[in-house]
Amino acid sequence: MKYTKFFFALYALCVGAALTTSTAFAQVPTAYKPGDTLSFTIKFDGEGLEKLTNASVNLTLTSPVKEDQKAFLTYINVSAGSGARPGVFEVSAKIPDYTASGTYTLHVVNTGTPYVGFSYSEGLPSITITVINNDRFEKPKLRSVEITSKP
Repeated sequence: MKYTKFFFALYALCVGAALTTSTAFAQVPTAYKPGDTLSFTIKFDGEGLEKLTNASVNLTLTSPVKEDQKAFLTYINVSAGSGARPGVFEVSAKIPDYTASGTYTLHVVNTGTPYVGFSYSEGLPSITITVINNDRFEKPKLRSVEITSKP
């Protein structure tokens, strides 16, 4: 009986330590801010990969827009870059200054040639980022409008 209590106490101690360790080292998603660089590697399979000349990703805001950021951008387009090899593109871009705070999710991937374009919006990987922007700009109130010209 006394060994049963000992093993139960040891088991409880190990389970508690495992739970504490797993939550202590859990990764917190990184928050980006305006001016930070977002980089992606985009890969395509199939024929004609050598004809592709560009690729881009577009992330859209999926959380509510703050009242004082209604005029800010609610999407991030990452398209600057070049083909690393046929069918593989390395793209990156800085997050624009007036990008609204919130959660952004991969919305569409584009690729193509100078003459043909393709968009992919289904079957995309689940990529979500958070943007924190402390800037704000509320829409000013319109005070008046007067015509000042004479016929």
